[in-house]
Amino acid sequence: GLDKGVGHVDEGVLVELLGALDGGDPMVKVPHRDRVCRLALPSQTEPQEVLRLTHRYAGWDWTATPDAVLVTGDSANMVGEATATGSPVHIFEPSGGESKKRSGTIDALVRIGAARRFEGRIERFTYEPIDSSGVIAREIARRFLASRATTA
Repeated sequence: GLDKGVGHVDEGVLVELLGALDGGDPMVKVPHRDRVCRLALPSQTEPQEVLRLTHRYAGWDWTATPDAVLVTGDSANMVGEATATGSPVHIFEPSGGESKKRSGTIDALVRIGAARRFEGRIERFTYEPIDSSGVIAREIARRFLASRATTA
């Protein structure tokens, strides 16, 4: 199976998955950080690897808005990034180590209606896409200007 994954269901037949080959630990030395796999449902039962990445996955380049996104809940960043699509985000939570950051992110996204925990079926729902890049850019600019004012 995949250690970590982000997938999108396209017309209910193709799932694209991203898996971390380093256990999600950027300090581990490995020849490849992530892998991309595809699973055609219902004909395939195991994902087929299509690509290995030497560097960390940097985001999906969606060519169209997916009908739904399925994300494993073991990465707060992957879960958060999926909500930028505006498509229904379903979170599969594999068993294993708990993280306050991760569970807090998932709980918050579920609470505001941007994601649902995956219970075995893809549901349709809507929410406003989450894009914090403007807020983050303004805060970086504010802090940068504040630091320049104290050193001048």
